[in-house]
Amino acid sequence: MPADVMIESNPVYHAEGENRRFDRRSKEEKKADIVNAVVQFYDDNDYSPSEREIMEACSFLSLSTTRQLVTELLGEGKLIRTQSPTRFLRPAPGRR
Repeated sequence: MPADVMIESNPVYHAEGENRRFDRRSKEEKKADIVNAVVQFYDDNDYSPSEREIMEACSFLSLSTTRQLVTELLGEGKLIRTQSPTRFLRPAPGRR
C-alpha cells in the first residue's frame, strides 16, 4: 500500500450522521430538566437520584454532561449537596 494512502478506521467517521443522536435543547433547558428530575425523584422516593438516574430521566447521552450540568446547578444554588457519597443531591429549599 502506498504511504500516501490513509485508511480511516474510525467507525464514527464513516457513520457520521447515521448512528449519532444530537440533543438540541439549550443548556438552560437541560438544567431545568435536571432540577425537575431531581424534584420528581425526591418527591416519589424520599431519597436523591444517582447521577445515572438523572442522566436516564433527562435522556442525556453522556454521564459527563450530566455531571457538568449538576456541578453548575450546585454552584448556582438550585441543587444542594448532602453527606451521602452516591445519592448526594437534593432540591434546594423552595424548589419542591
